[in-house]
Amino acid sequence: ISKVNFETEIYIDVHLAANVKGQDVAEFLHKKGFKKLYFATGYEAGTLTNVPDYILGITGKDPVRK
Repeated sequence: ISKVNFETEIYIDVHLAANVKGQDVAEFLHKKGFKKLYFATGYEAGTLTNVPDYILGITGKDPVRK
């Protein structure tokens, strides 16, 4: 993590293995200084509640292409 640029876009699933919540991972990364955090989920964006302000967007799980 110390070698990753803080401006790197990071996409985090809402539900991870072993009952880990994506929001907890996002909070950890945000506190470390990462700025471009997104949720990647199969849920509709409008169904997610309590999305922190530092989450810049909610996308599907298809690969991001630019």
